[in-house]
Amino acid sequence: MVFRLLCQLSCIVIATIASPVSGQESDQLIKIIDQVQFVESDSDSPPDMDADWQLLDLPLGSRIGDPEESNRVIWMRFSLEQPDSNELHGIYFYRHNLSVDVFFNGAKIGGDTYREGYQTMSWNHPRLVTIQPSNWLPENNEILIKFTTSYFGGTFAPMLFGPLNELQARYEERTFRQITINQWIQYAGFIALVLSFTLWLTRRSDLTYLQFAGMTACWIVLATHMVIYYNPIEYRIWLPLVHISTDLWGWLFFHFVSQMVGISRPRIARLVSLWLALSLCWNVLAPVQYWWLGAYVLHAIGNLFILYLMSSVVRKAIVGRDRLALAICITICVQIGFFTHDFLLVLLASPEEWEGALYYSQFAFPLLMLVFVGALLHRFVSALAEAEKLNSELEDRVAAGKELIAKSLAEQHELQLKQAAARERIEIYRDLHDDVGSKLLSIVHAEDKQQDQPRHGDLARAALQSLRNAVSRANSPEQPVSTFISELVEEAQLRLEGSGHRFFLELSGSEPESILSSDQVFNLNQVTRELISNIIRHAQASAVRLRIACNGDSMEFQVADDGHGKLEASNDGNGLKNIKTRIEELGGQIEWGQNSEGGTTTSFSVPMVTQTTGAEIAGS
Repeated sequence: MVFRLLCQLSCIVIATIASPVSGQESDQLIKIIDQVQFVESDSDSPPDMDADWQLLDLPLGSRIGDPEESNRVIWMRFSLEQPDSNELHGIYFYRHNLSVDVFFNGAKIGGDTYREGYQTMSWNHPRLVTIQPSNWLPENNEILIKFTTSYFGGTFAPMLFGPLNELQARYEERTFRQITINQWIQYAGFIALVLSFTLWLTRRSDLTYLQFAGMTACWIVLATHMVIYYNPIEYRIWLPLVHISTDLWGWLFFHFVSQMVGISRPRIARLVSLWLALSLCWNVLAPVQYWWLGAYVLHAIGNLFILYLMSSVVRKAIVGRDRLALAICITICVQIGFFTHDFLLVLLASPEEWEGALYYSQFAFPLLMLVFVGALLHRFVSALAEAEKLNSELEDRVAAGKELIAKSLAEQHELQLKQAAARERIEIYRDLHDDVGSKLLSIVHAEDKQQDQPRHGDLARAALQSLRNAVSRANSPEQPVSTFISELVEEAQLRLEGSGHRFFLELSGSEPESILSSDQVFNLNQVTRELISNIIRHAQASAVRLRIACNGDSMEFQVADDGHGKLEASNDGNGLKNIKTRIEELGGQIEWGQNSEGGTTTSFSVPMVTQTTGAEIAGS
């Protein structure tokens, strides 16, 4: 696409610059005025006829930096015969520097207004002055022209006289080529400058857009120089600024193309920077009489650097088959050709070539901008494609990650279920050991002591109920403190007396009117059952004393027997470990001790964490 657009724009440019310009000698209706009389005079009005008029062959040119040319006023005159036809005629100034004022038979009919220090850039602006039929005299129609030169030189080319419609065509054609096209380029440059600078603001790490904005700004200065009539600042500052912009453009161009194509030449880049510094110093400090020569020599050196860069780009295009490098190569060739043409035109063109001579450098910028915009678009599209590829890969990775996470969650859920089941099994085993095992043991001891059969039945029914509670996890309901103590004492007395032990109970403190949670009820029952089971199995005791004290914010329990030996908390049996675990789960403490008269004492206390009663809820 870049090649197609480049070819189309090239055809348009070639067709524009190659369109025929009517030759001076081929058109018999056009008269070339290349010989006049002149006199130097500072008068604002035409000099007297008896002044020292001398012959002058046009073109007239003054050398830049000549002090004698500073604000030099030259009056020129020539005569015209009244045309045979009544159609409008005119005088066409196709190339002149600075300002001209045109007088016809003593009356001013057109021209420019001279501003000292702000010379007109009319060397690029043609001027067409119309002669009205009423101004003609039967004979001795005299044309006087006031021409002001400058310290920076002045040029006055031969003039054309003829029918206005013939001259109008030449005037419009040259204006279109030299002014209108440059104005279009200038507008396009402003748009490109704003867009590229905006892109750089969004991505300041990428200097490519900033370099392109700098190139565009430099070219805008040159395009402005081609289209303005009066320079915006004093000419001795404006003209070096234009040439500095030209060299700065070359420096930015070198770095921009190197970065776009991927060419790294550090030493050459340093030389290019040194060349730019030399250009800045020369344009600012050089004497005016030598300035123009040094400026054009520096331009030529800059073209050599661009030629070197082009050779590297060509090598890149051939070896790497890089289409972007090839497009830039073609554009650089066109650019160098245009600049070479303008350089030779300034130095070597003859006056006869001036009327049809055009500057082509401005036509290179649309080609360059098209290629660079195409390169930036290609870069953007490539980045977008890469982003889409990365996005697709990211989506695939996200999908795989989601699947992996779902699988991991499923495995984790299964593991949690297994761990919960294992904990449930442990709880069941502990409950069976503490509850059902203790009751069955009481039955065994009751049989050994040949107790009454009804008491055996009660123990069996209690063991069956405990088994059901352990399996179903319906351990104990919430209970008031008083109910809990009553049932706990009843079961302990039943088991101990059923196994042939004497049972003693001591209660102290006031029982609060509060509700114990099911966990508190269940664990305290299990601890008491396990302690009684240990006494029945291991203590060989004859009597057991149970003490319960309620102290408002805690409950204290003590189970003492008169058996033989001492039970340690560190015993490897599951019973004592389960007892300690349950008390710790309730936030309490437990300890074992030995009685002075023999036997073991187990003391434990738990905080009184109570549930709110139904009456309290209703009252609140």
